Amino acid sequence: MKRAPRISVVTVTNRPGSIDILWDGLQQQKFYDFEWILCDELFDWRKREVSEYVNDSRLHHILAPQKEGDLWNLNKSYNEALRHCSGTFIVSLQDYIWIPVDGLAKYWDVYQRFGPRAFIAGVDSFYALPAPVHDSKGKITIFERPYLGKPTLQTHLGFRLKGERRIEEAKPKLWELNWSGAPLQAFYEIGGFCEKHDSEFYSCDNLTVAFCAQKIGYQFYIDKTNECYSIDHEGIFPKPIDWEKRHGKFGPWDQWYEEWEKKGNPRFPYLIES
Repeated sequence: MKRAPRISVVTVTNRPGSIDILWDGLQQQKFYDFEWILCDELFDWRKREVSEYVNDSRLHHILAPQKEGDLWNLNKSYNEALRHCSGTFIVSLQDYIWIPVDGLAKYWDVYQRFGPRAFIAGVDSFYALPAPVHDSKGKITIFERPYLGKPTLQTHLGFRLKGERRIEEAKPKLWELNWSGAPLQAFYEIGGFCEKHDSEFYSCDNLTVAFCAQKIGYQFYIDKTNECYSIDHEGIFPKPIDWEKRHGKFGPWDQWYEEWEKKGNPRFPYLIES
């Protein structure tokens, strides 16, 4: 019987391209003991090309759930990805992000240091597109050829990259899903991502998971030495036109959280252990 990997890397995406950038970072990891759960709205369109390009048994490419009239399906997609995870520790790696060779190793080391009830955030810096866009609907890459290596033209640092480069305790709001990790068991304890949010507002999915986990005793840490490199793609794939109007940070998330607390912090019903 095949042994489960220690880390499950989860990527949820609905954008063309990015496979070149993601896999270049992943395949060079010094920490080899991982699987990659790629939950993809474009699965049917590019499943053969992705399989041939990656050509690695650690990839599990799966179809993302449908939106079914909702604003988006991010919470549903994360739950679907988690159902396919067999690792002890989950690392969320979102699209158009390149990670250094020691990225996963650092997550595992910090997790071992702080124990099984640790949520860990990495940090990010932002870079311009590393090459001209050749095909914005490319299945593997949007560039003329797959882009390999760390991007080079930095535009700015993420808001978490302040102060000394070290590992320190953090508040739940610093746990971002672009490059962060948590034990698989934590997601089952809180019942998964709140799929109801998909029809209510954009974003704040990370806040819901983090604050729910804090309520049941999970601790939060930020590793400012574990930096990922986000490539700016908003000009190619703009946010929905109602993004600001329907964003959770402008009231809806706070209202939901207040009501959830009044109900006694109930567990979500979306992720159930078999």
